Amino acid sequence: MNEESRHLPSNIRNYIVAKAEASEPYQNIVESVEEKYGRIISKGTITKLKEKFEETKSTDDLPRSGRPRIFTESQERALIEASLSDRKLTAVDLHDDPKLNKPGACIRSVRNVLLNEGLNGRVTTPKIFPSTAAGNRLAFAQRYSENPQIWIKVLFSDEADLFPYKGGRLFIRRYESEHPLAIYNMPTRWDIRTIKVWGCISSEGVGPLVRYYETMNSDDFLKILQNNLPLWYPKFVEPRLDKAR
Repeated sequence: MNEESRHLPSNIRNYIVAKAEASEPYQNIVESVEEKYGRIISKGTITKLKEKFEETKSTDDLPRSGRPRIFTESQERALIEASLSDRKLTAVDLHDDPKLNKPGACIRSVRNVLLNEGLNGRVTTPKIFPSTAAGNRLAFAQRYSENPQIWIKVLFSDEADLFPYKGGRLFIRRYESEHPLAIYNMPTRWDIRTIKVWGCISSEGVGPLVRYYETMNSDDFLKILQNNLPLWYPKFVEPRLDKAR
């Protein structure tokens, strides 16, 4: 039953209040309204109408202040759930989705829905690490700082995205009580402009950037090492660590 069908016309409201003011039992009023007007009401409706009449001397609805709501409650909930399912979505992303922004509201209206929920957008790198993580990193650094020659034997490699989604900045929408690290690994949408590369670095210098496609798996990783390490870092293939001797 929609909002319009539940709305009681003024004549029915006045009839109910007149019966209530005459101290007629609420059950009798419910039955008489159904018989006379074909409308089913609750005893709570009678109480609210009576209280409104005693306060305002009228059964009419007072004019509402402010602008009417753009989104329905279900539409607002859909926006919030979409933001929670992918924390990297911005208000612009939600605004541009016609399935989520059915009224075609402006970006500010979409953003206000999220802010009212307590979801704040942050482009940030976490500055405060959990004490356990900080302690582990300090212990690692202290261990290997005593033997700097160990780094001659180490090659660092990793994969990264060039021109990633959001221009390389990490955008997270989160509650104030949530630590960024707790939601850092939330899924993000794939962007066709992203170029996936593998790179490496050691005490010898910076190695090449090797482009790869799709998701990096163990076979792809081994092929990259086989094709690039002998050329760029032969000493890691043939263990002749002259500097370490």
